Formats: sequence, C-alpha cells, structure tokens
Amino acid sequence: FYYRLCSDIIEVPPLRRRLEENPGELKELLQVTVTRILGTSSDEIVDIANKYIADNQPEGYPWPGNIRELEQCVRQILLNGSYTWQKSSDQQIAEDSLAADIKNGQLTAAELLSHYCRLHHEKLGTYEAVAKLLELDRRTVKKYISGID
Repeated sequence: FYYRLCSDIIEVPPLRRRLEENPGELKELLQVTVTRILGTSSDEIVDIANKYIADNQPEGYPWPGNIRELEQCVRQILLNGSYTWQKSSDQQIAEDSLAADIKNGQLTAAELLSHYCRLHHEKLGTYEAVAKLLELDRRTVKKYISGID
C-alpha cells in the first residue's frame, strides 16, 4: 500500500510561479479567499483587493507566504485598507531580477557582467575577493561595479 501511495507525486507550485504562468489566476484565488473570509462571495471586494494588489504590489514580488500570505493580504486590505508587503532581502531581489533579465534576454554582455560582479561584491564585500572568484583583474571588477546606475 505504501509503495502505491508513493508512486504518484503531486507537485504544487509556489504562488509566485502560478501567477507568472497564469496572471488571471489571481482573481480566481481572490474569489475563493474572499468567500472563505466572508462566508459569501463578493465581486465588489474581489475587485477592490485585485485593484489594490495591482496598484501596490512590488514588481516581481515573490509571494514568500504563498496562499496564506495572499489570504492575510486580503484580510489586511479589508480591515485597514492597506497591506505591508514582506520585505525579502535585497540580495534575493537582485538575484531574481538578474535571473529574469537573463531569461528575457534583456542584458548586454557588459550589463550582465556588471550585475554579476555587483551581486558577488554584496556577498563578499571586496573587489579583490570578487576578482579572485571570477578570475578577473580587481580594476576590471571595480569598473563593472561602478558602471551600474
């Protein structure tokens, strides 16, 4: 019996990925969440929450709390008229932004190297450490890090 149960694996993707793949799913999730909170459906409240999220959500927000965070977001919007987005580390945001830019092919080689050097500089703290890790000259690393707006 155990082996039969283990043969089928169900993967539930994180909310961030679900919304990237199907942005319209947010409204469906809001409808379910509002119904769960109020005990009845309300298109007006769904529209209010959807508009608030669209207007105020930080770009590329990863929804680290998944569905529970979405539910808390709706509750706070209903109670306070606002929601404070969880702050993820600047490092994670920078890495996610770089990954998205690479995936979309939006960077030149120089921009890619600049961002990559900046990420390592934030972790390691010195130009020398970055230069050693990336096998570049220290002055080159400094030039690329200083070149980012």
